Amino acid sequence: MRINPPLKRFAQLVAAGSVVLLTVPATAQAQTTSCPGPGTDTAVETPVVINPATACPDTAQALKIAYAPRVDGTLTLDDKDPHGGEPSEHDDIRFTPSPNTNSYVVFNKKTYILKNVHYHGPAEHKIAGQPDFSPLEAHLVHELDGPELGYVVLSVLVNPAKAKSEHDRLLHEPPTTPGASKNVQGVSLKALLPPQGSRAYYRYKGSLTTPDASHVYYKPVNWFVFKRYGTATPENIAAVHALWPEGNKRELQNNPVPPNIYRH
Repeated sequence: MRINPPLKRFAQLVAAGSVVLLTVPATAQAQTTSCPGPGTDTAVETPVVINPATACPDTAQALKIAYAPRVDGTLTLDDKDPHGGEPSEHDDIRFTPSPNTNSYVVFNKKTYILKNVHYHGPAEHKIAGQPDFSPLEAHLVHELDGPELGYVVLSVLVNPAKAKSEHDRLLHEPPTTPGASKNVQGVSLKALLPPQGSRAYYRYKGSLTTPDASHVYYKPVNWFVFKRYGTATPENIAAVHALWPEGNKRELQNNPVPPNIYRH
């Protein structure tokens, strides 16, 4: 077989050690762009409008949810800085599970421990094409298990219904004084989410929607907004709205580059 002169010269250089051949791992060769279009996977400011029509298929491993069957905890009218001492849009109705309840989620092989469940009204996220915001939005906040800081937040948009739900157990007769609390027992965390088998969601990378004492909205935060709505009675929804006549929500954010939204 006749060898092409350039190839023959290349073979001589390899034999002499003048050329080092690098092998690329198969995983690197298989890398593809995340989501076509003008969006970004860098954390944006939350909340955002979620457009199902432009959401991309999610190739990330599915979220794993591992909650204790029933948990006890404390329901508080959480009083936050920088406007402590009086009701403000940064406050919320918050359920904090008792320590060591063994409730967590796993995402990207990292474990995030459930820290609290709280409510915003009206909702912060909006689904494109819907005429208005849902009257409430529940956030189940999970913090990275380890020395580093990181969050996974599960979002459930809550609409009115006559039948009582597990959300009603947390919303019925909430504390009305900032910092006040009451004990709540036997809460089913899984019942705060859509039923098993109906937990399709939209995912994106954003920020928290309440600031710290320095008025900084931490990011990145892994957001999971469930497609299926939760419910609560109109009476209990009204009780939350009565605490904040102008709402306790962060407004939709006008990010220069919108986030990539993934559907799972």
